[in-house]
Amino acid sequence: IDTERCYCCGETRECLILLPEGITLERHEQQIPISKSAFSDPSLQLNPGFMARNLSHINRAHEEELRVSISRIFSTEYEDILAAQIVTLAVDSVELDWVTHHGANRETVYFKRTARTADELSDQLRLALRVLIC
Repeated sequence: IDTERCYCCGETRECLILLPEGITLERHEQQIPISKSAFSDPSLQLNPGFMARNLSHINRAHEEELRVSISRIFSTEYEDILAAQIVTLAVDSVELDWVTHHGANRETVYFKRTARTADELSDQLRLALRVLIC
């Protein structure tokens, strides 16, 4: 187990690195061998759990940056944005909610290209939102 610290918010995360010699999945009492290359395919990084943890982290630690981003993208006065959050984080877009004195708003911002890895997702999210968030 190793730890890494987020460069922008300081959150510490534990990382577990596994180096398996073989992978076998079990389904309905049937054992299915999986190759190491298939198991370590970078596209599997963007699984539902990973996406949910990142969405939760961004909403918890980066609301300020989301408010800045929404004010820039949608030409809304920063001071008018009372709250902001990401509703959906996908490999090709991010859906944003924010509230002003005039009511609730929801918009989807599409990435320039679909992310295939965790690093690409971070890059596309930063580009789409025009702010630095982890």
